[in-house]
Formats: sequence, structure tokens, C-alpha cells
Amino acid sequence: MKTKKYIKQYMLMVFVAFFAVSCFDNIPSENELPRPPVDFTYKIIDENYQIDFYVYATVQFTSTSSLEGEAHWDFGDGNRAQGDVVTHNFQLAGLYEVTLTIAGQSRRHPIMINDIVPLLSIDMTRAPADSIFEVLNTPVSIIAVVPQPVPGMRAEYTWLFPAGTYRDGQPITTSTEANPFENHGITFNSVGSQQVRLQVRLFTENHPEGRDLTDGVINIPIAFNAPAPTLYFARRNANVQALKIPADPGGITINPFDMGVNSGRTPFNILYHNREVFLLDAGINFTWQNYASDATEGGDGRIRVMSADGTRVGTVLVNEGHAFNDPFFGYIRGTYLYYSNRNTGVLRVPLSARDRVTGYSTANAPWFFANDRTGWHGRGISFGAINSAFLQVGDVWWWGKSTFNASHGVFRFRDSDISDRWVAPNSPTVPAPASGAILSGVPIRALLWDATRGFMYFTTVGANSGIFRATLEDMETLTNVRLNAPGNPYRLLMENGENLTVITATGRGEGTPLLEVIGISQLALDEATGNVYFGFRSGNPNITSGLMRFNHSTGFVEHVLYGVEGITGVTINNTPSRLF
Repeated sequence: MKTKKYIKQYMLMVFVAFFAVSCFDNIPSENELPRPPVDFTYKIIDENYQIDFYVYATVQFTSTSSLEGEAHWDFGDGNRAQGDVVTHNFQLAGLYEVTLTIAGQSRRHPIMINDIVPLLSIDMTRAPADSIFEVLNTPVSIIAVVPQPVPGMRAEYTWLFPAGTYRDGQPITTSTEANPFENHGITFNSVGSQQVRLQVRLFTENHPEGRDLTDGVINIPIAFNAPAPTLYFARRNANVQALKIPADPGGITINPFDMGVNSGRTPFNILYHNREVFLLDAGINFTWQNYASDATEGGDGRIRVMSADGTRVGTVLVNEGHAFNDPFFGYIRGTYLYYSNRNTGVLRVPLSARDRVTGYSTANAPWFFANDRTGWHGRGISFGAINSAFLQVGDVWWWGKSTFNASHGVFRFRDSDISDRWVAPNSPTVPAPASGAILSGVPIRALLWDATRGFMYFTTVGANSGIFRATLEDMETLTNVRLNAPGNPYRLLMENGENLTVITATGRGEGTPLLEVIGISQLALDEATGNVYFGFRSGNPNITSGLMRFNHSTGFVEHVLYGVEGITGVTINNTPSRLF
């Protein structure tokens, strides 16, 4: 038996070896491979930058055609040449179509020529051990690389520094040195992204008069000199910004950090959790859309997440359904991110979820609670009731809703009040939750609970829009009539008595009046000071739009950043740090 087994194994090996040799014998050599009638290759032949296709670099084109005849080249920039091997220098950046023609047959290849751009980076060999550059204290050195694909190029440099830049204790705004950091570092007297710009004028044989390159730009993150919380804010169609919010800046100017991550089209809410910032983007279609028009008015909202320092960005989910199901308002509890759509209810996904796609299908994202999943259905909440902020106080959910029949308010319930099936309007078997509804007739936008000091903050839209604060006991008694009464103690005002009326002007990117005005869409609490931050889109001609805060110690609203338009979502990392 063993002999037969060995014979079979031997025969199999012989067969495999024979088959392999036969295959290799039939593979033609490189010279025998059929060549296209007309074709060519190209490469950089200068000593420097043989990989990068820069302007002025010498590009060699080689015909690999099998067709015989004179090779005619058209480089796509108005220049031509003849020969099997030719060289060319492109003088301007762009995408060129290079054509080789032989005996009436042609072959075309695109070639991208890049312009020379100064490349700036921080010299980390001179960085402190923790790689954090501190305001006033830590010198920064910058490395500049200007690619020179052709020997003999000459460059003139102009460095531009932001106000408050110092070198050797002296202010510096410009420098024409090629390397002003060789024996010096520069320091900054303000916190935030410090933009340094390098302008270069390049002189070559073909441009003896010189040509200005695109500026090299670098944003240097300068940290505060003591640990402090970090506020993040989102603007429509702009990058996320971060701002240090120390209780006492000590005379140091605090500017935002540009995180380099786009906020989205309508980021009503952003949420900080465990060194990550979740960005809830309701998209461009955040107002009334007709379900019959899905083809042209579909959802474009998504939830993305970025690391606290902005170096990593991921996608949690994308709405591919109707615009009504874009993510609007959010809340984090435990290991879940809860988010509302426009008007139906609230869904949840694990905080660890990534790259999910969901539309209206509750199989992909089941409702956690919805208009028709509690005893509130028909008792103030209709199917079309529009969502606003929601949160928990203790074990009670607070859910802000608005409807066109003025059934505005905050509807409260516990987890035990949430049904896993449809509840009939005014159901005789499912009563209204015992937690009750409050703020009758008040069109709510944002909610914030300060558990340490026992205050609920909320914002409203409409003719008497603004920001308010009350204890839980007082919240039970507040109505729209009381909030609109002159001199009520719950409305928070500027020190000069001005009210924070939000913008409702048509054409300013807002929704339909009253119910879908963006308004003050989120509030963020500095837990150490009790200050409450928010973005204000001003409808009061006496108040400039920008980043605002209610100063708990003074009892008034004040500006933090003036003139910053379009702020919507705000969130705070309350763990103090010097940078992020």
C-alpha cells in the first residue's frame, strides 16, 4: 500500500514539474511581446526630482511603437518635435494631452505638470519633548522646501508673520531671509492657529523677470500656558474651530484653532465624547420637503467624527433616504449616540459605529422613541411635530417639539414609557406619561441642563426668540405668555438690556418662519465656571453675530468672538489641557 502511495506522489510531482516547465517555455521574452503600433513612455531626466513632474523640469518622451516611420510629437502646449526620443520643458502647470503620430496613426497620453509650491513644515527636531508649542514660551522653527527641478534657479523670499510674532524678544512681521530660523526660533503672544506665509519669486532662464509662486502657508497650533477647557464650534460650510476657554486668560489673546475639518452644510449639533467630536450635519435640505420629490430633494445629511486634535476623521453614517431623515439634534448617553431626524423621532447608534448607511428604513436604524411610540401621540405630539433638542434629567427624557398648530413645548417621559409598537392617538390604553409636559406654547430650539447649579437653559425661536434660564421648579410653571412678559427674570440679556433675537430674514439660509428657523441650535456648558456658550446668528441690529456666552458670574450675555457668522453647533471638552 505504501509503495502505491509513493508511486502516485512521484507521478504527481513529475506531472506538475512538466506542466510548469512547459508553461515557462511558452512565455515569450520581453522583446517578443507584441508592441502597439503607436505608443510611448515618459520620465523626468533631470538630476533633481525625477519622480515629480514640475514646471521647467526636463521630460523625456520615448517612442515604443512597432510602426515604422518618423515620430511627430505634439506636447499640448503649442510646441512640437520630431524623433524617436525627444525632451520638453513645460513652462506652465496644467494637464496636457501629449500626442505621438507615426504614419498617420496616433497615440495620446495625459500628463499632469505641477507648479512649484513652497512646502512648509515645523522643524520637530527643535520641538519640546511633548511637541506642544506654548504661547510666549516655546520657540518655533519652520523648514521651507522650494523644489528646484532645474539647476540654476534663483529665488527671492518674503516671509509674513502674524501680529504678535517675536524673534529674540523683538517683534517681527516680515523677513527676506531664505531661512530666518537658522539660528533663531520665533514665539507667539496669542493662542490658536498662527498662520505663517512664505512668498517666493522664482527666476529662471525662461522667466528672467521672475514669476511669483503660489504662497506656502502653514498654521502653527500655539497652546495656552496652563490647562483649560476646549470649546469646539461648527459653522455652516466652514471648518470646525477650537477655542481655549480659560477662566482667567491673564491678558493673553485667545484665537481659534482651525481644525482643518469641514463642519458640513448645516451642523445643528456637535458632541464631544472621549477625545472625539461627533458632527451632526442635517445637510442643505433641512426644511420642508415633499416626499414625492425624493429624486431632487433627497437626504444629504451625515454624522462624521473627528479626533480631538483634528488629525483623524471618519464617517458614522450617511442618510441615503429622504431629507426628513437627515441627522438634526444629538445627545450621548452611555455607549450610544442618539440623534433625531426632522420630525419623526430619535434613533441611536453605538458610539463605535462607523461607515453605516441608513435611510428611512428602521431595520437599519430603529426608532428609540418616536411621535407615535409614547402616550404623547395625539396629546400635543402629532406625526408632523418638528424635533428640537432632547436630553435627560435624571431618568426622565425631555423632548422639545413644535407644530404648526402651536402645540409647542417639552414632552417628558421615561424609558418605561417608550413603546416598541405603534400607539394610537389619544390611546385609551396608553396614557400620557406621568412626567408631564411643560413650556406649553413655547417653540423650543436648544436645551441644556446644568446639574451642578440646578439650572435648565433653553432657547426659543419666533418673534420673542432668545435664551432663558430657570430652575426645575420654575420650569414647571413657565408658559409662552410668561416668557414673553416684559421684565421676566428668566430671559438672559446683554448688559445693556438688548435681547438676543435670532435672525429670520429670508435669503440668509434659514428655514421657514418660526418652526424651522435655525436660531440658537445648541448650548455648551463650561462645568468649572458655569458659563454657557452658543453661536448667535443675530436678528437684532444692535448685536453683532458671533460666539457668545452667558457669564454665570455677571448674569449677562457677552461676546466671545465678534463677527463670526454662521455658528450653529458648539461643544466643550471640559477636561483641562494646554492644547486639545
